[in-house]
Amino acid sequence: MGHQGDGVDDDAFVPVKFDGGRYTKKGFPLETAGELANYQRLFFEVAREVWLADNPKRERVPSGFEDALELRLTHIETGSVVPYTVTSGPDLSEFVDQARDRIRAVFEFVVDKKHLPDGLRESIRDAVKRIGASLRDDEVLYLQSATGAEVRYTKAVRTQMIANEEAGEVEREGVLPGKVVEIEPDSQTFKIELHDGRRIPARFGDPELWQTIVKFVKPSAEGDIVRFHAKYIESTSEEVLRVEDVTDVETFLDAGAPWTTRFVDLLRLRTGWYDGRGDPIALAAIEYASEVLRLTIERTAASPTVYPTPAGGVQLELLTGARHVELSISPDLDVEGYALDSKTGEDDETLLTSPAAAAEFIGRWSDV
Repeated sequence: MGHQGDGVDDDAFVPVKFDGGRYTKKGFPLETAGELANYQRLFFEVAREVWLADNPKRERVPSGFEDALELRLTHIETGSVVPYTVTSGPDLSEFVDQARDRIRAVFEFVVDKKHLPDGLRESIRDAVKRIGASLRDDEVLYLQSATGAEVRYTKAVRTQMIANEEAGEVEREGVLPGKVVEIEPDSQTFKIELHDGRRIPARFGDPELWQTIVKFVKPSAEGDIVRFHAKYIESTSEEVLRVEDVTDVETFLDAGAPWTTRFVDLLRLRTGWYDGRGDPIALAAIEYASEVLRLTIERTAASPTVYPTPAGGVQLELLTGARHVELSISPDLDVEGYALDSKTGEDDETLLTSPAAAAEFIGRWSDV
């Protein structure tokens, strides 16, 4: 936790760093000193949560806990403004580091999603909203973890986060999987059935697109899962509410394939699905795995089992006799194959560069 340098206490750390605008001059502008006080409040609230999580039988933190975590400004570096602080209590480095890491993780989420994570206590939500209140357009606030990793936080990000929190909605642009179940060409609207069974309204701005969309209109049980490139509105709990504009539609998963139901289960996984961790499963990884399975059954009767990975990828596993085969597909489509024959001790570990190569690997190591 400590930092060593001229005029800096050995146990001092940098909670936040400022740059741009008023912070390019020597010293710390007093009109923004409230930012450090806001960080102090957030720091205590998060440290309190960390302590209570580590002590589930306790309902309150120990007497003097807040006083011991009081941050005191000890030194300011020039250039960008870098305030060093220390806590006044001894033996608190564990909670200090955990609190700083948790704070950085929250702001990393905010910068990415433009809203607050679910599950934050109200006192922490309020404290997060106060951070950056004094920032001007040309200024940046960096929040640091105990390891020195930084998150860049600006007035624009904070403004968008506050607006989204007040509205309870966030505008997104990206790819959505679902089925086309109704279409009204005259009004350029249709209904999308999502993987959770909900049907939401959707619009398309290009009148020529209906000719593409109508090809996918089928009863729900028969319809293929398609991929919509679109601008859409999502709640702050990451539930898609409506689609504002679809710009393209293409086939994603074949409704008749035996593994499609399993992939739909994977699509339902939300952030935190794996004991509080776990990313949503990437569409690219699902599509890649689907193609591997299609090619595999053309070569062999083997039927790998499909699993999600906490990193947002897909893992295929096959156990046939003495042979065990694993295929790990990352969200970025880095694909690794591993195989072991427990009888002979022979094994193989390799990078695979295409679905065809992956299917060949599975087939070669299958006893089926």
